[in-house]
Amino acid sequence: MAIGTTVGVIKIFGQPGVEFYGQTTPIITSTQPSPSDVSVQILEFIPGNGRLLSLTSNNQLTLWEPTGTFLVAIKTLALEKFKKVSTLCCSFIKDLLWIGTEGGNVYQFDLKTFQIKESTIFHDAVYEQLPTSYKLNPGAIESIKQIPNQPHLVLIAYNRGLAVLYDLEENKVVRSYV
Repeated sequence: MAIGTTVGVIKIFGQPGVEFYGQTTPIITSTQPSPSDVSVQILEFIPGNGRLLSLTSNNQLTLWEPTGTFLVAIKTLALEKFKKVSTLCCSFIKDLLWIGTEGGNVYQFDLKTFQIKESTIFHDAVYEQLPTSYKLNPGAIESIKQIPNQPHLVLIAYNRGLAVLYDLEENKVVRSYV
Protein backbone atom coordinates (compact mmCIF):
# COMPACT_ATOMS: atom_id res chain seq x y z
CA MET A 1 0.00 0.00 0.00
CA ALA A 2 1.31 3.47 -0.88
CA ILE A 3 0.21 6.73 0.72
CA GLY A 4 1.04 10.27 -0.41
CA THR A 5 0.45 13.42 1.64
CA THR A 6 -0.22 17.09 0.95
CA VAL A 7 3.35 17.97 2.02
CA GLY A 8 4.93 15.55 -0.48
CA VAL A 9 5.71 12.61 1.81
CA ILE A 10 5.29 9.14 0.30
CA LYS A 11 5.17 5.98 2.39
CA ILE A 12 4.89 2.40 1.23
CA PHE A 13 3.72 -0.26 3.67
CA GLY A 14 4.17 -3.96 2.97
CA GLN A 15 4.35 -7.02 5.18
CA PRO A 16 4.98 -6.40 8.91
CA GLY A 17 8.26 -4.52 9.22
CA VAL A 18 8.40 -3.47 5.55
CA GLU A 19 8.15 0.29 5.18
CA PHE A 20 9.70 2.78 2.76
CA TYR A 21 9.78 6.58 2.98
CA GLY A 22 10.32 9.26 0.34
CA GLN A 23 9.93 13.03 0.07
CA THR A 24 9.10 14.86 -3.14
CA THR A 25 11.24 17.83 -4.06
CA PRO A 26 9.81 20.50 -6.35
CA ILE A 27 11.71 21.16 -9.55
CA ILE A 28 12.10 24.66 -10.92
CA THR A 29 10.97 25.12 -14.53
CA SER A 30 10.60 27.99 -16.97
CA THR A 31 6.87 28.25 -16.24
CA GLN A 32 7.31 27.71 -12.50
CA PRO A 33 10.46 29.67 -11.53
CA SER A 34 9.93 29.04 -7.81
CA PRO A 35 9.09 25.86 -5.92
CA SER A 36 5.37 25.19 -5.85
CA ASP A 37 2.92 22.76 -4.35
CA VAL A 38 4.25 19.21 -3.93
CA SER A 39 0.99 17.67 -2.75
CA VAL A 40 0.90 14.04 -3.93
CA GLN A 41 -2.17 13.55 -6.13
CA ILE A 42 -1.64 10.11 -7.71
CA LEU A 43 0.48 7.06 -6.90
CA GLU A 44 0.81 4.20 -9.41
CA PHE A 45 2.85 1.02 -8.93
CA ILE A 46 4.69 -0.23 -12.02
CA PRO A 47 3.76 -3.91 -12.46
CA GLY A 48 6.53 -6.44 -11.99
CA ASN A 49 9.44 -4.27 -10.85
CA GLY A 50 8.68 -2.77 -7.42
CA ARG A 51 8.94 0.82 -8.61
CA LEU A 52 6.38 3.54 -8.01
CA LEU A 53 5.29 6.65 -9.90
CA SER A 54 4.01 9.75 -8.16
CA LEU A 55 2.31 12.80 -9.56
CA THR A 56 2.12 16.02 -7.58
CA SER A 57 -0.46 18.78 -7.90
CA ASN A 58 1.95 20.84 -10.01
CA ASN A 59 2.16 18.00 -12.63
CA GLN A 60 5.55 16.74 -11.48
CA LEU A 61 5.99 13.04 -12.38
CA THR A 62 8.58 11.10 -10.36
CA LEU A 63 9.83 7.53 -10.67
CA TRP A 64 10.73 6.04 -7.27
CA GLU A 65 12.76 2.96 -6.40
CA PRO A 66 12.96 1.40 -2.92
CA THR A 67 16.51 1.37 -1.54
CA GLY A 68 17.03 0.22 2.05
CA THR A 69 14.18 1.88 3.93
CA PHE A 70 13.96 4.85 1.59
CA LEU A 71 12.31 5.64 -1.71
CA VAL A 72 14.87 7.19 -4.02
CA ALA A 73 13.72 9.46 -6.85
CA ILE A 74 15.29 7.95 -9.99
CA LYS A 75 13.79 10.34 -12.55
CA THR A 76 11.63 13.45 -12.30
CA LEU A 77 9.88 15.38 -15.03
CA ALA A 78 7.68 18.47 -14.99
CA LEU A 79 4.77 17.78 -17.32
CA GLU A 80 4.48 21.42 -18.41
CA LYS A 81 2.84 20.52 -21.72
CA PHE A 82 -0.41 19.45 -20.04
CA LYS A 83 -3.15 21.53 -18.46
CA LYS A 84 -3.65 19.14 -15.59
CA VAL A 85 -3.05 15.40 -15.36
CA SER A 86 -6.10 13.61 -13.97
CA THR A 87 -5.07 9.92 -14.03
CA LEU A 88 -2.22 7.49 -14.69
CA CYS A 89 -2.23 3.85 -15.80
CA CYS A 90 0.79 1.56 -16.29
CA SER A 91 0.78 -1.11 -18.98
CA PHE A 92 1.01 -4.73 -17.84
CA ILE A 93 3.33 -5.80 -20.65
CA LYS A 94 5.44 -2.82 -21.69
CA ASP A 95 7.36 0.03 -20.10
CA LEU A 96 4.47 2.30 -20.97
CA LEU A 97 2.33 4.72 -19.00
CA TRP A 98 -0.93 6.28 -20.16
CA ILE A 99 -1.50 9.82 -18.91
CA GLY A 100 -5.09 11.09 -18.87
CA THR A 101 -5.69 14.83 -18.72
CA GLU A 102 -8.49 17.18 -17.75
CA GLY A 103 -8.56 18.23 -21.40
CA GLY A 104 -9.77 14.72 -22.30
CA ASN A 105 -6.63 13.50 -24.08
CA VAL A 106 -4.61 10.35 -23.34
CA TYR A 107 -0.85 10.52 -23.86
CA GLN A 108 1.54 7.59 -24.00
CA PHE A 109 4.70 7.91 -21.94
CA ASP A 110 7.80 5.72 -22.29
CA LEU A 111 9.03 4.74 -18.83
CA LYS A 112 12.51 3.75 -20.09
CA THR A 113 13.29 7.08 -21.76
CA PHE A 114 10.96 9.06 -19.45
CA GLN A 115 9.53 10.94 -22.44
CA ILE A 116 6.16 11.43 -24.09
CA LYS A 117 5.63 9.22 -27.14
CA GLU A 118 4.07 10.62 -30.31
CA SER A 119 0.95 8.45 -30.29
CA THR A 120 -1.84 10.28 -28.50
CA ILE A 121 -5.55 9.57 -28.14
CA PHE A 122 -7.13 12.99 -28.68
CA HIS A 123 -10.60 13.63 -27.28
CA ASP A 124 -11.85 15.03 -30.60
CA ALA A 125 -10.80 11.83 -32.44
CA VAL A 126 -12.76 9.78 -29.88
CA TYR A 127 -15.72 12.17 -30.13
CA GLU A 128 -15.87 11.74 -33.93
CA GLN A 129 -16.23 7.97 -33.53
CA LEU A 130 -19.16 8.14 -31.07
CA PRO A 131 -22.80 7.55 -31.96
CA THR A 132 -24.60 10.66 -33.20
CA SER A 133 -26.93 10.40 -30.19
CA TYR A 134 -24.05 11.39 -27.88
CA LYS A 135 -23.60 15.15 -28.31
CA LEU A 136 -21.63 16.10 -25.19
CA ASN A 137 -17.94 16.84 -24.99
CA PRO A 138 -16.77 13.82 -22.94
CA GLY A 139 -14.82 16.00 -20.49
CA ALA A 140 -11.81 15.08 -18.37
CA ILE A 141 -10.35 11.59 -18.17
CA GLU A 142 -11.38 9.93 -14.89
CA SER A 143 -9.72 6.54 -15.36
CA ILE A 144 -7.77 4.42 -17.82
CA LYS A 145 -7.54 0.65 -17.45
CA GLN A 146 -5.83 -1.89 -19.68
CA ILE A 147 -7.80 -5.05 -20.45
CA PRO A 148 -5.64 -7.88 -18.98
CA ASN A 149 -6.47 -10.62 -21.49
CA GLN A 150 -6.43 -8.19 -24.45
CA PRO A 151 -3.54 -5.78 -23.75
CA HIS A 152 -4.08 -3.86 -27.00
CA LEU A 153 -7.39 -2.57 -25.55
CA VAL A 154 -7.85 0.12 -22.91
CA LEU A 155 -11.03 1.30 -21.24
CA ILE A 156 -11.13 5.08 -20.95
CA ALA A 157 -13.69 6.66 -18.61
CA TYR A 158 -14.62 10.33 -18.88
CA ASN A 159 -16.17 12.49 -16.17
CA ARG A 160 -19.40 13.16 -18.08
CA GLY A 161 -20.57 9.54 -18.03
CA LEU A 162 -18.90 8.24 -21.18
CA ALA A 163 -16.57 5.23 -21.33
CA VAL A 164 -14.92 3.90 -24.49
CA LEU A 165 -13.10 0.71 -25.26
CA TYR A 166 -10.16 1.84 -27.39
CA ASP A 167 -7.99 -0.35 -29.65
CA LEU A 168 -4.38 0.87 -29.48
CA GLU A 169 -3.30 -1.14 -32.53
CA GLU A 170 -6.13 0.07 -34.77
CA ASN A 171 -6.33 3.56 -33.20
CA LYS A 172 -10.10 3.46 -32.99
CA VAL A 173 -13.03 3.21 -30.61
CA VAL A 174 -14.25 -0.39 -30.49
CA ARG A 175 -17.28 0.31 -28.33
CA SER A 176 -18.76 3.17 -26.36
CA TYR A 177 -20.72 3.05 -23.11
CA VAL A 178 -23.01 5.90 -22.13
